[in-house]
Amino acid sequence: MLFPLAPEYIGYADSGLDEEMFVSVRPQIELLPEGQFKYHVDFDNLTIGDDIGMICVSRPTNPTSNVLTDEELVHLDELAQQHSIPLVIDNAYGVPFPGIIFSDATPLWNANTILCMSLSKLGLPGSRCGIIVGN
Repeated sequence: MLFPLAPEYIGYADSGLDEEMFVSVRPQIELLPEGQFKYHVDFDNLTIGDDIGMICVSRPTNPTSNVLTDEELVHLDELAQQHSIPLVIDNAYGVPFPGIIFSDATPLWNANTILCMSLSKLGLPGSRCGIIVGN
């Protein structure tokens, strides 16, 4: 599983069957005014070999709250389709739920996409009920 943007949700760390199941790529870091910054996918250093079976992103990432741009998500989707692997989008804290993130983000869906959502973000914080939508 390729995480094209690190840091990523730390909860994935204990999910693998072996230690080499996950691969990640360091981000490009855009420096913003007032000491802030934004992570971007470093497409120049992103390699998808035969050992990659899927691409996984959180939108927004947890705990940094970085939101992949629409352009980054479309580019990742194109790469996933070129390599005939799924793009998993964990958007438990994001679109399509309204009023959760405050940056421009358009939902993405096609037959190559697996969407993960959570009811805990709909005002049911004690509920750990996930929704997975895929082909």
